Amino acid sequence: MTTSAPRAGRSVVLLQGPVGPFFAWLQRALEARGWRALRLVFNAGDEIYAGRGRTLRFDAPQAEWVDRLAAIFREEGAEAVLMFGDQRPIHLAAKEAAARAGARVMSFEEGYLRPDFVTLEPGGNNACSPLRAWRPGGEVPPPPHHEPLGGAFAVIAWYATRYFVALHLGRGRYPQYEHHRRRHPVREAVAWWASLGKKIWFRRANRAVVRRAVGELAGRHMILALQVFDDLQLRRHGRGWTVGKLVDATLASFARAAPADLHLLVKGHPLDRGHTSARKHTLARAAALGLSDRVHYLDDGALGPLSQASLGMVTINSTSALVAFAQGKPVFAFGDAFYDGLTVNRDDRSLEALDRFWSGAPGMDRETWLAFAGTMARDSLVNGAYYRLDSLGATCERVVDRLERLLASKVMPDAPAGGVERGPAIT
Repeated sequence: MTTSAPRAGRSVVLLQGPVGPFFAWLQRALEARGWRALRLVFNAGDEIYAGRGRTLRFDAPQAEWVDRLAAIFREEGAEAVLMFGDQRPIHLAAKEAAARAGARVMSFEEGYLRPDFVTLEPGGNNACSPLRAWRPGGEVPPPPHHEPLGGAFAVIAWYATRYFVALHLGRGRYPQYEHHRRRHPVREAVAWWASLGKKIWFRRANRAVVRRAVGELAGRHMILALQVFDDLQLRRHGRGWTVGKLVDATLASFARAAPADLHLLVKGHPLDRGHTSARKHTLARAAALGLSDRVHYLDDGALGPLSQASLGMVTINSTSALVAFAQGKPVFAFGDAFYDGLTVNRDDRSLEALDRFWSGAPGMDRETWLAFAGTMARDSLVNGAYYRLDSLGATCERVVDRLERLLASKVMPDAPAGGVERGPAIT
């Protein structure tokens, strides 16, 4: 499944990930610009999106991952190693191998600003992002100009279903591979389509919550932004918090300390809608605490208008915080995130601090946000989408442009290869 290529020009190795045909298109874009590009596939799910470019089937035992990857990177003369995500076991091994081989790690993630951007950063993303070192002061880069693209939920569901079904059916050919999410493909497929069904079923209820939030409850509510229950950024950098623990602790604090006229909007993550019962759990806990008339749940609808009408946001380390920052709203974050320098509670993540948050907190200074957003757009974001075929070619061209600028510049230091120091557990 691999083809040889002459060792000439710049070289890059791509670690195939669960983003549909994006890496196949990116490989073609790199080769068209004179790069030698090799893609590694790690499971049968990767294979179905491998395309026709140079690929290598990687099925080494986990104990040999670092050594084998380092040998491949050296053999290729890789200047950079590109991966989607930075916290899966294979990513952690690849970071160490890249450091041994003298290659720079460039990590993709879902866009910090969605749906019109993808993330590409040196070293890692989220709590491993170089942005985490950002502090107020200094230059204010210009705001990003971008082409609006829009979402593609049904397409994402189709790609994910194919990926997980193929991964499961092909386990016999990749016996050494262990996926970071232990989801049975049938259950995964059912969950994705259940999510689409719930989107339709609860459309009226979600719209009713949105109307109240931007109408009679404007200036009288805060938002609790939930995340996908098994997202690695939550598991690795959430300081022990889970979606369920967050709901329980936040509602208990709200009942204990929030002003009597304040309401709470619990915003479920759309990609988690088919996998968990966050809606049922939240409303049951609210009823048990006597908060049914002040706690409202929704898992669809634009976050922007909800945040604009709110007094602030609570989360673990969701990128939803960026929407609040952009609108001058304060954010209380329990976990570690790339936007640590902007939260109101960076030095105190305790529940006592949350109790105080309900009574008011200073909003985000506009100049501070513009400085951060400009830095983020310049150093971490690319206008584009992984799943929209009508814009995938343009996305890949922009990615190659950004990659070449990052490799030519040391504007921001790479994050440590092994990740970041873990913070304390729930307090």
